[in-house]
Amino acid sequence: MILDKLSIPYDILVPDIDESLLPSEGVEEHILRLSKEKALKVAMNLPKEKRPALVIACDSVCILNGEIMSKPETHENAVRQLESSSGKIVYFYSGLTLYNTHLQTFQQEVVKTEVHFKHLSNSLIQAYLEKDKPYHCAGSLRAEGLGIILIEKMIADDPNSLVGLPLISLVKMLENEGFYCYHQLADNFP
Repeated sequence: MILDKLSIPYDILVPDIDESLLPSEGVEEHILRLSKEKALKVAMNLPKEKRPALVIACDSVCILNGEIMSKPETHENAVRQLESSSGKIVYFYSGLTLYNTHLQTFQQEVVKTEVHFKHLSNSLIQAYLEKDKPYHCAGSLRAEGLGIILIEKMIADDPNSLVGLPLISLVKMLENEGFYCYHQLADNFP
């Protein structure tokens, strides 16, 4: 959905990696490691006809009171996460990696989004979870869906990062590789 905004060709591949936090690993280090591992795993499994390629990988976590809130996976965990976030400021970090399989080079960046949650009633939490089922979303927030109704405000350099892919950073990385998204615009673009 986010990449569609750029009108560029792409395939989606979902790598299976261990997303556990390593001992003494910081938040930014963690998400950059995970996005790099995802990019490498995808690159290893690309069919020959898809090479060379620019592999885009991203991972996100959210932080509340200095603690990482991962993907809840279950309804009960999602309820606890949203109850904890109610009326608080939560920081979402997106780690973006662009891997050039031909040159075997990486570009990486971390994008931070500050989210101010509304005070959430139990009935709102339950209704939201039943409707959106954000069990595979960091912090149980699916901002591209109904999760937006849980937010009072957000502070971000790129609102796409909260949805899962910081496009402003990605466009810069693609341009560094010689791929210019504006070529996808109208034929009369100068």
